[in-house]
Amino acid sequence: MNFHISRALRTALLGAVTTMILITSAFAASYKTTMCVYLREQPNTSSAALKVVKPGAKVQAIKKSSDGQWMKVSYGTKQGYIYAKFLKALETPQVESSADTTVVPDSGSTVLPSYFPSTDLQADADRNGVSLGQFKLTFYCGCVSCSEQWGKQTATGTTCVEGRTIAVDPRVIPYGTRVHIDGFGDFVAEDCGGAIKGNHIDIYLEDHARCNALGVKYANVTVLN
Repeated sequence: MNFHISRALRTALLGAVTTMILITSAFAASYKTTMCVYLREQPNTSSAALKVVKPGAKVQAIKKSSDGQWMKVSYGTKQGYIYAKFLKALETPQVESSADTTVVPDSGSTVLPSYFPSTDLQADADRNGVSLGQFKLTFYCGCVSCSEQWGKQTATGTTCVEGRTIAVDPRVIPYGTRVHIDGFGDFVAEDCGGAIKGNHIDIYLEDHARCNALGVKYANVTVLN
């Protein structure tokens, strides 16, 4: 049986195949993160953080959000959204947005120090600090009551130091982040704890009596560069 395909149909089919190849190529665009960022479930800052992605990590672009501010990417076995400002193209193909608008990737993102955490909470933040809002503050020491068998050893392998060490939820404040806590000073996120979830920071002190005396406080927290 013979089939005859008209020239017009052949042209249309070739165009469709070419379009599919271009779209596939665009979706395979490779990017790297320019700073420590969160891989989020949805394209907004209130969405759950699926993973902390380190600076320089390679991700594969899938599509941009309708407002162009977020990129859906594949990272390892997970897919999620990263704020597009903190992605730098490793290739030059265009990436299709979910609003059917082709967007050229921005390769001019500023590379920040590796300890700088995700600032997708405030995309236009400058290098002088990013406010994370109000946090609940509690206090702990290296005694068995506070730290069980861990003593002064932190989750990151350092030794607790008063005036430096704080325990955090690393999904909210990644390890290594330097923060300023109003009324208490500057600290480094080095530790965690089973009860430290969300906007909650545990400040290390040497004296258990002072921990008890301070009780629970609330203060604004700012990420430092």
